[in-house]
Amino acid sequence: MKKVSLFFILSVFTSRPALAHQPREGDIHASAVSYFHRADPRDHEFTSPWFGAGGLMVEGDIDHNGGLEIAAIFMRQYYSIQQNGLVVDEVGKRMYITIGYRHWFTSRLSSAVSFFSSYSMGDPRVVRNDFGTGPRPATSAKDATDYGFDFSVQYEPVRYKRFSLIADARYSLSVTTKPGESANFYGFLVGLKYFVQSSSKPNPIAINSGY
Repeated sequence: MKKVSLFFILSVFTSRPALAHQPREGDIHASAVSYFHRADPRDHEFTSPWFGAGGLMVEGDIDHNGGLEIAAIFMRQYYSIQQNGLVVDEVGKRMYITIGYRHWFTSRLSSAVSFFSSYSMGDPRVVRNDFGTGPRPATSAKDATDYGFDFSVQYEPVRYKRFSLIADARYSLSVTTKPGESANFYGFLVGLKYFVQSSSKPNPIAINSGY
C-alpha cells in the first residue's frame, strides 16, 4: 500500500504540467467561477457587506495576443443613494453579463475590458431607509437593465493538462447611475478553467505541454 501511495505521489509531481495560457486562434476555454464583491462608497459614506456570486466564463482566442471573453454571473448587488443628507440602501438580485476583450501580456498574466449589462431578477430588498414612511428616491436596483464597463486583471498560477486555476481582481463602473447614487463595485474572482478545444492548426508548445 505504501508503495502504491508513493508511486501515485511521484506520478503527480513528476508529470510534466502544461504551460499557462497560450493564446491561439480558435482555442476555447471555459471557467466555473466564484466572485466575491462589495459596493464602492465613492459618492457618500455607507457600509456594504461582501457578497458571494457564481457564474460561468467562456474565452475564445482570436490571435496570439488574446480574444473574446463572455461571462454570466448571478449575483446580489448593493445600491446606495443619497439626497439631502438622507440615504437609501437596497440589495437586488441581478444577472450580470459581460462581453469584452482579454489581452495576455504573458502566459500567466492578462487584463480585460468589457461592456456589461445587468438584469433585475426580482424585487430589491431595502437595507436602510433614512426617509422613514415618506417618499424615498428609487435606486437602480429597481431598474430592469443597467449598463457599464468591467475592468479585470487576471493571473493564472497553476495549470495541469486541460485544467488551471485563475485569480482575478475586478472593478465594475456603472454608466446608468442616478444622481447621488453609488452603484459601482469591486472584488476578486477565483475559478477553475478548462481547455475545451483547440484550433485545427497544431501548436508544438501546446502538444508538448499536455494539451
